[in-house]
Amino acid sequence: MSLSEVPPLADLFSKNGAGLGSSTISQAIASNPQVANLTLDKIDLSKYSLDSIPGLDKTQLGKFKSWQQAYVNQIPKLSQVPFDKMPQPISSDIGVVGIASVVLGTAEKGDTRAGNDYFVSGSVVRGDRTEEVACPPGIECSYLEMGDFAGSQGGLYGKRWASGSSQQVKGGYGILAAVNGGKEPTGRLVYGSGFKVALTGVNESLGTADFGLFFRICARPPFQQKTCTPYFIGPVPWLPVSENDLVIVGTGR
Repeated sequence: MSLSEVPPLADLFSKNGAGLGSSTISQAIASNPQVANLTLDKIDLSKYSLDSIPGLDKTQLGKFKSWQQAYVNQIPKLSQVPFDKMPQPISSDIGVVGIASVVLGTAEKGDTRAGNDYFVSGSVVRGDRTEEVACPPGIECSYLEMGDFAGSQGGLYGKRWASGSSQQVKGGYGILAAVNGGKEPTGRLVYGSGFKVALTGVNESLGTADFGLFFRICARPPFQQKTCTPYFIGPVPWLPVSENDLVIVGTGR
């Protein structure tokens, strides 16, 4: 492409003594190779619209370097999107929002007394629903323990959300289930099947828990059922919580 077709690059190159006399981007880089490492934050981007770089608005997230490290609050306006505009709206039913009671670190191990019904995290199975999976006995199992607005009688009281950094579970279905060894971090569907929310780390001393979003790839071969990989692409950092904060668990579907 010619430099004139990409105004932000023309601006960036000219400010760094490159591109002058060049008709194309490749010619500018060939004559001054160091400009290939320049970043667009070196110019005033407020002067340009998104379509000033042709095709940028259609570029997939995974094409951007270090996209997994981008926080929600670094993407303008994203943090202001209401929950009812998420891929699956959050209902107001009891049991979809809990309280972060306490976070427990990597010294914790799976316990035979804490079966699947103690957990809200697990695998995503066919039908795109979360199937709770307990941590294996004796294996590292850091987790977030929850409280419920209804107190000890509530359905979320004492339930555990295990860390996906500690526990990998079976994921995917159909022929694509073999991707990534058939494994995905434990977690749950909170906002629909677009991505899986996983606990990515806890800090017991600070009482904080970090979450991340994991994505998958699905296909529907001719005359066959839908097939999906495990949720293994990510994580994209999501909203962290501290003890006594709200935790949205959704319906698991």
